[in-house]
Amino acid sequence: MLAASARALGLRHETIDEIFRDAPTDFQVIISSTLPFRVDRFGMIGITLLGRVYLLEQALAYSPSALIALLRHEAEHVRQQREKRFFYIRYIASWLRNVLHGDAGKNTGTFRAFRSRWHGAYRDIPAEKEAYAAEDRARDLLNRK
Repeated sequence: MLAASARALGLRHETIDEIFRDAPTDFQVIISSTLPFRVDRFGMIGITLLGRVYLLEQALAYSPSALIALLRHEAEHVRQQREKRFFYIRYIASWLRNVLHGDAGKNTGTFRAFRSRWHGAYRDIPAEKEAYAAEDRARDLLNRK
């Protein structure tokens, strides 16, 4: 999937190496109509569990550069899971702390507002901040090529 997207963009091998610097590329990608734990209901297109990347089928319709950026985001999670002890405990604890101490814990407004607050708690997880930063760097690099 990564190689096909890189070919479609006419990217050199060195560019992919630069985008995925410090991140693995040897992970399995599983395409499905739903994501584990049904997190797709909350707007997520992909999730990384136990070193495997699960993507919704609709990700295949992304432009090659958007797909590479998404894969770079998920590759960061693969790296985190391989390198950080107690990754899942830290991830969940951070999310719960954000929910309990941030706006996400407030039970007011519509379901859409509620979902937005919980998504904010997710975006404030340090592992997600790292992954989104890696995705943004990939997008920037792809835009320059």
